[in-house]
Amino acid sequence: QQYNFHDSSIESVQYDASNGKLDLTIDFCFWMQSDYKKGMLETGMILLSFIGVSYFNGKTGNYNSATILKLTPQSSNEILISLLDEYRNDYFEITIVATEAVMQII
Repeated sequence: QQYNFHDSSIESVQYDASNGKLDLTIDFCFWMQSDYKKGMLETGMILLSFIGVSYFNGKTGNYNSATILKLTPQSSNEILISLLDEYRNDYFEITIVATEAVMQII
């Protein structure tokens, strides 16, 4: 399934390089999804876990609600996430190469 991550916010990033696992905690905009129906939860926290991570370029820790501008697949197993930290007016990117991604509501 395709998800729209635009305007959702990354709260934190945890990377366990020894186990090849990367977790993004995201304040997700359910209301921006194509299957959203009135009365459903508009926003909420999700955990987006990448498994089999062979490459990660980005910072870990708390992100202070960095807004996702775009999530762009670079290849079948590589993704580029473009972010804006509105408090610092700072644009930055995260690159992830992984074999699998799993999303769950937390």
